[in-house]
Amino acid sequence: MKKIGSILMMIVFVLSLSVSVFGAGATSGTCGENATWNYDTYTCTLTISGSGNLNDYTLYTDEEAPWYDYRKSIRTVVIEKGITSIGDYTFKQYYSLSNITIPGTVKSIGSNAFYGCKALTNVDIPEGVTTLESEAFTYCENLMTVSLPKSLRVIENGAFSCCIRLQNVELPKKLETLGNDTFVNCYGITSIEIPNGITEIGSYCFKGCTNLQSITIPGSVTKIGNSAFYECGSLTNIKFKGSEKQWNSIMFEDYNENLQYGNVSYGGGIPILPIIIIALIAAIAVALIKSKKVDITKAKNIVSEAKRTIEEKTIITEKKVEPKREPVIERKIPSEPKVEVVEKPKTEEPKKDDWFKSAGDL
Repeated sequence: MKKIGSILMMIVFVLSLSVSVFGAGATSGTCGENATWNYDTYTCTLTISGSGNLNDYTLYTDEEAPWYDYRKSIRTVVIEKGITSIGDYTFKQYYSLSNITIPGTVKSIGSNAFYGCKALTNVDIPEGVTTLESEAFTYCENLMTVSLPKSLRVIENGAFSCCIRLQNVELPKKLETLGNDTFVNCYGITSIEIPNGITEIGSYCFKGCTNLQSITIPGSVTKIGNSAFYECGSLTNIKFKGSEKQWNSIMFEDYNENLQYGNVSYGGGIPILPIIIIALIAAIAVALIKSKKVDITKAKNIVSEAKRTIEEKTIITEKKVEPKREPVIERKIPSEPKVEVVEKPKTEEPKKDDWFKSAGDL
């Protein structure tokens, strides 16, 4: 019996050892056609090397990233130069991930790539990245700062939604697309400037940004989507770089009354007429110098004096107007109709005197 018992104990030991070894998963492998990965369990660092695109993943069994078994322990991700895209769901809900290194060779960051990475506080997206796909950084609840590159052209739906601690973001000047839900419930944002070239601000784009106080909108905008600025109760400073006529021609979808009928400043462009006048004076000064009627120093003084005078006398083109007086109709989300219970009319019981009268009639 003792021998049988010792044999059984040995079998159990071997099985437990094999589970501990194989259950941990591999620490290296491939993650793209020409890309490999390696995980250092001591430093909790995942390093991705090679070239080309990383694979797209999902959260379904056998379709998740090959390092998925380490999702609770990975703290640092280093993507080396040569990788050109970060795939879908690559690091979704990696709660311990606090440091990311992204090389300039990366062109796009995939859908849900860093969704729910709650330990991230700062992200530096390098020059070269042109696209942030949908929900790339959604629910990164402790993300406070993000650096967006000048090369960025497209921010897809919900890229930073529910990043509740995200502070002011500088959008690149050549940005072309600002998707739906981009900054939903980003409570830390107090001001934002939409770059010139954007034609549409997506639905729910800034919904719930309760501390947003100031926004600058370019004259290129022609449509503001449904609820884009809904629940932005602190928004009081609205600057539109186009004309009042352009503002009135914008297609405002529902639940944007606080923006549409707010206190809007128009204009803000550089006055053209003063520039023309200064150019003419400069041309005259050059002509006088050539004719030797005025020396160079005196000509410079003439132009400088003209410029100073025009700056003092020129009326600022920015026009501030009071809010429109149209009544703001509060739209409420439709709810289920209430069923009114109609009570049957109560039949009054005849008084005792009536009973006696009835009896007397009989």
